[in-house]
Amino acid sequence: VCIFSGIVLFLVLEYSRIYKTFDYRSLYDSVFGRASILFSNLKEVVIVITTLLVCSLCYATSSELLKQMLGLPLLVGGGLMMVVITLLVIFGAKVVRASATLITFLLVAMMLFIGINGLGNAWPAAAQTLSERTMYRDYLPAFIKMFSYVMLILSYLDVTVAVVEPSI
Repeated sequence: VCIFSGIVLFLVLEYSRIYKTFDYRSLYDSVFGRASILFSNLKEVVIVITTLLVCSLCYATSSELLKQMLGLPLLVGGGLMMVVITLLVIFGAKVVRASATLITFLLVAMMLFIGINGLGNAWPAAAQTLSERTMYRDYLPAFIKMFSYVMLILSYLDVTVAVVEPSI
């Protein structure tokens, strides 16, 4: 999965470099040619829907996490996350680029915290499943889930084109 995603990412970035398409709209217009009227506009609709979905997921997840970790009410935790999202939207990509290292560090620390806490609770059941060498899912549904995940990752590859500033 990672190798396939890496190859596709390389091809998208190389295509963008060669054809000088440094935003997703010109990338899609270039790749799809005459059919770009459909695909470029479809991508715009998908971006709007995905943005709304991601914002609502951030709101709900952060509210619940801050409630569990700090005892904050759901509205306060969600409000804090909406303030952070709004500031990032207002000040744009410059803030994200400037604070990318800090954001990456905080995300990794948060994932480690959640992973370590979750691993402790799930370890007995996971150890039993591994020792029994049992797979509780058929191969076809597992493959479909894996394929869905790969397609999800690949659907956002054009975002890398939009955030990379051309250096040539």
